[in-house]
Amino acid sequence: MEFCDCLNSYIKKIGCTSKELAEASSISNASISRYRKGERVPSKNSDVIKTLAVSLEKLARRKNIENITSEQIVDEFRSCVKEYDFSKTAGRFNLLVDSLNMNASELAASLNYDPSYISRVRANKRQPYDAIAFVGKVVNYTIEHYKSEEDLKKIASLLRIEPKELSDNASYQKLLNEWLLTDSMAPASLHVDPSSFLNKLDDFNLDEFTEAIHFNDIKIPTVPFQVNTRKSYFGIKEMREGELDFFKSTVLSKSKKPVTICNDMPMEDMSKDEEFLKKWMFGIAVILKKGLQINIIHTLNRPFDELMLGLEGWIPLYMTGLVKPYYFKDPGNSVYGHLHYASGEAAMYGECIAGHHDKGHYYLTRKKDEVAMFNDYCNFLLEKALPLMEIYTMEENYEFAEFLATTINCPKGILHRYTSLPIYTLDEQTLINIMSKNGIKEEEQHYLLIYYNAVKKAMEKVLETSTITDEIVDITRENFEEKKPYILLTESFCTKQIYYTYEEYEYHLKRTEEFAKAHPNYTLIKSDANPFKNIQITIVRGKWALLSKSNHPNIHFVIKHPVLRDAIENMTVALKD
Repeated sequence: MEFCDCLNSYIKKIGCTSKELAEASSISNASISRYRKGERVPSKNSDVIKTLAVSLEKLARRKNIENITSEQIVDEFRSCVKEYDFSKTAGRFNLLVDSLNMNASELAASLNYDPSYISRVRANKRQPYDAIAFVGKVVNYTIEHYKSEEDLKKIASLLRIEPKELSDNASYQKLLNEWLLTDSMAPASLHVDPSSFLNKLDDFNLDEFTEAIHFNDIKIPTVPFQVNTRKSYFGIKEMREGELDFFKSTVLSKSKKPVTICNDMPMEDMSKDEEFLKKWMFGIAVILKKGLQINIIHTLNRPFDELMLGLEGWIPLYMTGLVKPYYFKDPGNSVYGHLHYASGEAAMYGECIAGHHDKGHYYLTRKKDEVAMFNDYCNFLLEKALPLMEIYTMEENYEFAEFLATTINCPKGILHRYTSLPIYTLDEQTLINIMSKNGIKEEEQHYLLIYYNAVKKAMEKVLETSTITDEIVDITRENFEEKKPYILLTESFCTKQIYYTYEEYEYHLKRTEEFAKAHPNYTLIKSDANPFKNIQITIVRGKWALLSKSNHPNIHFVIKHPVLRDAIENMTVALKD
């Protein structure tokens, strides 16, 4: 039974009117009417339910109706109220705003809300009093302002439907409203699925990759490269040539300055030439071989599936630790396309009009003052960009340790997705014994014990005020050899995998279950849903997602971009559920 049906049943049983109930409860007649029509539902533990129940009992007594108590009414009302987790809607609302690059101020003005209120709703720090009405306004605003072919593609990508299904306003409204509100539908993360990216990250082996492309055999060219101090390129074919000329100029220069790449021009025309793509990637590989850092500003104002496909292609480059990825929160207009490349002794600028990429133009220069100017431009762009992800290798282990210290500030809780057991539930002596049996030297043991105690202390601190959920792979005696679990020291940059015996693993599992009993805010979940072998996932809800790769190489990616972060968080929660 719905809440409105239960309320109407009591009103009919008692024989009172909405006006009488409004006067008895001091709740406005308009609000009573909304409750009766099902337009509004009070939350399960709200004072409204108690107030209505007490008022109905009073009215029943006035009419000499027995066997109706406020306690009984409260129980029935609460049983009819389905708790709505607005965090899911907040996450989907975020995805919608980010995917369409909505202007928050314009959205707030149109919806008649303060911009700060919209920000709090997006951060799930504020739940609208009437979530259904709020979502209705958002849907109407979206339909009115986002109806271009490109907009419909982006929304269809979120909803995992074909754009043609949004062809009329009625369907558009119904499908978007259901996606934002309906709990029974798949979570938003399944519509923006990062699992392919995570699987490639899990399977990737940098040693095998460098061997396959003969990276170690790459020689840095020393033969002088003849190109004019300034050169212009017109049309697709010449622009391809221009990009390769920029790489050659950069590799053959003596400069060790970073290379910055920012390009929001269409890639489809450029990528049709497979030979060009190979040469382009080889150019990037040679730049990395030379030891130059690459700052790349990714273009994210495209459907999520295309975005993830592009990021998958950059995985090998991320693994080197020499690539720093960025993005623009507000990616700009849909009229012009621009390109800015800059290195120590070369720079390139490009532009086109949207829809006319074939008439585009590149300009390459090695003139000192112009190179300096374009480097300034690229630095200005980086100032306006946000890190797509922070990447930590062994060289940044101290910075990574400082970052991990921020884990304890997590009011919304932490979710771990582990391939083995959490290190902080094991006792120190057993850890020492296992390390010794695995041939870990004393000086390395000392370092790992410092890490172990720091993590243990941090997690205990978190559990005082917040929650931790650890989802682990369900390992039994039968599948132990296949799963082959090891001590989780990934975040310490431990390069050795320290394996358990089954008895040691069973003992650690028992300690973890005891830890769960002793800490009410701690939840342990054993699952068969984790498909990964080499990556551990840590999510500080609403803040960031940490992807830690255990080997080949041991590297850590901290993702703060809201769409990517929410997709990973929601995917993890969905699989857990």
